Amino acid sequence: MTTISPNQDNVTIQTELYSEINEFVKVFQPIFQKHLIGERRQRPFSRLSVCEIMTIWSHIR
Repeated sequence: MTTISPNQDNVTIQTELYSEINEFVKVFQPIFQKHLIGERRQRPFSRLSVCEIMTIWSHIR
């Protein structure tokens, strides 16, 4: 896990956060997909990746 220092700019922080989330999703998503019930296709209107959504959501909270 990357430590974020107070003197980093927002772009650097966001890039590091995205990288951490991307690594997490690479491990978590295959496990999650195995346990889903029903159809496994993505909705056609979804243009953002899971990593992008999680990064944006983490900034909102």
